[in-house]
Amino acid sequence: MVLGLTDDEVTDLAISRDGTGLVYAHAIDDQNIWRASLDGQRVNAPVNFIASTRRDTQVRYSPDGKRIAFESSRSGNEEIWI
Repeated sequence: MVLGLTDDEVTDLAISRDGTGLVYAHAIDDQNIWRASLDGQRVNAPVNFIASTRRDTQVRYSPDGKRIAFESSRSGNEEIWI
């Protein structure tokens, strides 16, 4: 029997005694990108800026400050988004 559980985030697999049930833990890492404006020495209240149901990390401003690049797994693979 092939289960097709190839996700790295699947853990704690257990099969029922009668062999008719399967349970497992699936960790979903949901990290979003937040933005806060700077006002002199103060950081204003942050707001959720870029969100998905997966992981968005490694955020960087472009040299001209007009765009943001970040790493995301929102497509199912780790990719760079702008």
